[in-house]
Amino acid sequence: MTNIPNYLKNFNDEVLTLKSQFKEKWIKNEFDNVKRFIKEHATHEGNSIVYKWVGITKKTLPSYFNNYFLVKDCFEDGTIKEKRDFKPTWYKRFIIKNDESLMQIITAKADTYANEVFDFYLTRVSEKVKDVNDASEIEIFELKNVYLGGRSYPETVIKVKTSSDAEAEISTTVETHFSSRGTFFLKFPTRFHNMKKSGNPVKAPSWNNFVELAKECA
Repeated sequence: MTNIPNYLKNFNDEVLTLKSQFKEKWIKNEFDNVKRFIKEHATHEGNSIVYKWVGITKKTLPSYFNNYFLVKDCFEDGTIKEKRDFKPTWYKRFIIKNDESLMQIITAKADTYANEVFDFYLTRVSEKVKDVNDASEIEIFELKNVYLGGRSYPETVIKVKTSSDAEAEISTTVETHFSSRGTFFLKFPTRFHNMKKSGNPVKAPSWNNFVELAKECA
């Protein structure tokens, strides 16, 4: 009888211990990014900033921008340009979307974002592990390392060995990306180490190759 449910429960429990640490790091990083944007580009004015729009388009704005600011055409003194005013201007006014402090907005977003990242990560790992187990029952599932990587996203190293004598150490993490249209999405990169068949090293390791290897050995 396979122990996959227990393996995955232990894996999930270990990974979820990182969640509060992830949120703390993400909040600090997001707050620092927004404050840096304000400092570099604007004259602070209440809950908004005004700066000259030079060489920046919506596509080149920081990824966190739309979470916290609305943008309006304005004049140098910060006066919002009316729709029927055709006088040219190179100035934009960035307005914080609501009256809460910036930190409160970021902290509230952190819960949602952490849930999104960890749910995505745990789901993808579970799917991949089940694919291997369907090919050949997993006999060893050793969680060798669980940590937040250099970009503060969860990373793990797992040793897997099947009853058909296919084995590998697999490292997984989460990466953030943006499409050409600016749509945010998550990716699930994996790296393989020491992939073997009956103790013999195997080249070109990947999830698909490991699944096929497990089937071949069975």
